[in-house]
Amino acid sequence: MRFTGGEPLLSSNVFKILDFISKNPNQDLEFAINSNMGIPRRNLKKFVNYIDELQKMKKIKKCTLFTSIDTWGPQAEWIRNGLNIEQYEENLHYFMKNVHNSSFSFMITFCLLSIPKFNLLLDKILELRKMYNFDNKQRINFDTPYMLEPPHLTALIADDNILTKLNLHLEYMFNLVDDNDINKFTTTEYLKLKRVVDWIAKNRYTDNELQCHRADFVRFVDEHDNRRGTDWKKIFPELENFYKSAKDAI
Repeated sequence: MRFTGGEPLLSSNVFKILDFISKNPNQDLEFAINSNMGIPRRNLKKFVNYIDELQKMKKIKKCTLFTSIDTWGPQAEWIRNGLNIEQYEENLHYFMKNVHNSSFSFMITFCLLSIPKFNLLLDKILELRKMYNFDNKQRINFDTPYMLEPPHLTALIADDNILTKLNLHLEYMFNLVDDNDINKFTTTEYLKLKRVVDWIAKNRYTDNELQCHRADFVRFVDEHDNRRGTDWKKIFPELENFYKSAKDAI
């Protein structure tokens, strides 16, 4: 049973369902929920108390929390405006420390803006695995599907310099693969990211289509800063030359 969104942990109906499960237990039930982890601690605490009790009483089998994030740090906050990475991480730790038979899964929508500091997210995943894996159980998972829409934010508008940076991240990940160490990356996880890199390299936009999407990228960035009060140049200094080149071509 999985609840997606909006934000399920702001809905009283989720807790009504948990009450129902408590009265009608199922030891084979795998309960999953999506959350942006920006919820007030009182909501998360209420959910954690429910789930921990259900597990201790063997009324469900396990719980997985899915969350969307595309990189780490201030760049992640810019991509998903409203995200507070400090609050996000504090809530993540609270969940993992207090729901023992649980797992946490990052849903990464891989886009152009994921690339500059993607290694930080890779490092964070390994850090969390060392903290929370036990009894040879993998409690920290992630997936890397690539963005297709909107085209002006996909990695298919990347230039050669950005693609070189992405390949460095892929090489970095490859050097941390060990299928015999649960706290490292698996070959499968590496191959999933390699699939993304190969897809980008083979399918980058060209000619008028590329120019059009890069122009839209510039317009999006400028409008985002104007409307949201953000600072693109400060947050993404690695992409400044790319931005200037795209803007000059408009």
